[in-house]
Amino acid sequence: MKRTITVPPYGVKVTFTDKPKTYGVLRDTEAPVGAAGMCGHDGYGNFVVGVFDRKPSTLVHECVHASIMILGMVGIDVRNDNGEAMAYLTDWLWSSGQCLCDANTEPTAGQ
Repeated sequence: MKRTITVPPYGVKVTFTDKPKTYGVLRDTEAPVGAAGMCGHDGYGNFVVGVFDRKPSTLVHECVHASIMILGMVGIDVRNDNGEAMAYLTDWLWSSGQCLCDANTEPTAGQ
C-alpha cells in the first residue's frame, strides 16, 4: 500500500508505504533487511515514511522522525517552546498513515 499526502501548512509531501522496495525506489536507497520502518526525505520537501511491519508503534515512531525533519526544514526548533507544533504534526501524520496498520493483513516482507 502507498499513500501520498500534502501536509498543510508546511506544503511538504509525505508518502507512506508498507513495502521496503517502494521505500527504496522513492528514497533511491535500500531499506535494510529486517528494518521495521524508516523515514527519510530528499531535501526538497518530499518525505517517505516506511512502516514495513505494519505496527502502530512503528508508525508513530517514524511519524516522530518525520515531524522533526519537517519542522526543522521550515525553521521550527522543536526543543524551544514549540512542542505543540510537533505534537499536532505527529498526530496529523499518524492519523494520515494509520491505513498501513491493518491488523488483518500480514506484513509484506521483502517486497
